[in-house]
Amino acid sequence: MVTPGPLGFAAIAFIGVAVFLLVWDMLRRIRRGRYREEVNAELDAEEQARAARAASETDDEDIDPAAPRS
Repeated sequence: MVTPGPLGFAAIAFIGVAVFLLVWDMLRRIRRGRYREEVNAELDAEEQARAARAASETDDEDIDPAAPRS
């Protein structure tokens, strides 16, 4: 009967550990990318809200320069 022996076991164990570490790193990078997308979306929404608020605010002088100031 032919068996792979200790060297074969070590090679398969090494491949298993390498695959595990690669999958773990890939999942970590995917998760980090998702978080960055969420943060960028929130920042874009805040910037759009700030721009809309600035565009909707008007100064009394812009409407009627002769209006009395209080």
